[in-house]
Amino acid sequence: MKTFFKNISYSLVSNLSNMILGIIAILVFPKFIGIDGYGYYQLFIFYCSIMIITALGWGEGYYLRIGGKKYEELDKEQESTHFWMMTIIQTVIYALILLVVLLQSNESDKRLVYILSCVWAFGSNPRYFLKLVLQATNSIRKYAIVTITERLISILLTLVLIALGYRNYVMLLLLEVIGRYVSLAFALYFCRDALLIKPRFTLERFREIRKFILSGSMLLFASLSSTLIIGVVRLGIENFWSITEFSKVSLTISISNLALQCINAIAIVMFPTLRRMKSERQREVYPEINTLLMVGIFAALVFYNPAAKLLELWLPQYADSIKYAAILLPMCVYECKNAVLVVTYIKTLRCEKILLWSNLVALAASCLCTMIFIYGLHSIELAMLSIFVVLMFRCNISEYWLNKTLKISLGKDRILEMILCVVFIAGNWYMGMHGVYPYIVCYFVYLFAFKRRDLMRAMRLVRR
Repeated sequence: MKTFFKNISYSLVSNLSNMILGIIAILVFPKFIGIDGYGYYQLFIFYCSIMIITALGWGEGYYLRIGGKKYEELDKEQESTHFWMMTIIQTVIYALILLVVLLQSNESDKRLVYILSCVWAFGSNPRYFLKLVLQATNSIRKYAIVTITERLISILLTLVLIALGYRNYVMLLLLEVIGRYVSLAFALYFCRDALLIKPRFTLERFREIRKFILSGSMLLFASLSSTLIIGVVRLGIENFWSITEFSKVSLTISISNLALQCINAIAIVMFPTLRRMKSERQREVYPEINTLLMVGIFAALVFYNPAAKLLELWLPQYADSIKYAAILLPMCVYECKNAVLVVTYIKTLRCEKILLWSNLVALAASCLCTMIFIYGLHSIELAMLSIFVVLMFRCNISEYWLNKTLKISLGKDRILEMILCVVFIAGNWYMGMHGVYPYIVCYFVYLFAFKRRDLMRAMRLVRR
């Protein structure tokens, strides 16, 4: 437990630092680079988020294979071989993609976004592979350094340039690329003892690649589908309306994603910890973790109104889009639960298929909602609401299957969570600043009438 909380602290510091840097980025970038410039910056971030598909789950498969081991126990020759093989293949793939972009793309701004996305991706998948190695082996301090370095360099240097008078979004993209490669350098340094070993390109290693891709691809496509559930709606808005509307919606989604960064710190540490637990213990701690997580997240939603008001005063040009946060913030309830509990437990139980299918069904639902609400009804509000509904649907389906596997029943909790989210959305959308009052009343009823005993049991677990 001492090691667990020590790793949690490293991960929390990393994610809190990234969250603070993210808040700075949200407050500063949209104000000084303009709405369209911020839109192209967000488009670059979105393209980068889906670049990992070219690795086909190679890193994820290795991650599942070594999860729970200590770094010293790894087969260093195996790690070196897979890293360098993947790096060579990824370099060839992105060189070809870059060539196609240079030959075919015409629109100057988007062409630049495509080119820098490819340059960013050259160093992204090798870095991601090494991050997964550090995470799976519970080397959380090193993982935290690699994670925070990129954002720290890119955002701080951007702030310096803005202070010196630069206002072009291109500098943001260039500094994101520079930050990624500096972060890669740290990852290479931390894993140098393995990477300096001569790789062996044998038939056995190629068979391992097949195994890793088969197991990791489900995890990869589940994660990518999760990104695309929101991404499909965002791209639909950019395609049907303009980069300006895309920029406004992206700001709101970025605000919602900030809350996930801190919570994900727990998920990073939980996977190797759960892998070392007996199945009876895994089943025992699930309800307690669920209680602590949900009580904390619902309490944090109380601060939405003052935060939204301050943000409107600072970014008046985004005032009409900040209201969408009332719809999207409850999305964090289900995204956090999915990341910390559901996905972590499913990976621990090695049931990646259910993760893949739940995400693919949710992605199909998101595509359908995009067609209906954007291209059919031309409603951004309904498109935003559809994101929340789809993510809630996905999380509940996955959790229902997981609860059935673990032989526990949390159906009442899922109903209470849906009621709280509906009260929050309806209250803040129709009552504005006064919408917080009915939500607070419902939260205290939820806390004292339904979760008081569960919370006491969870606190006893923490004390133990």
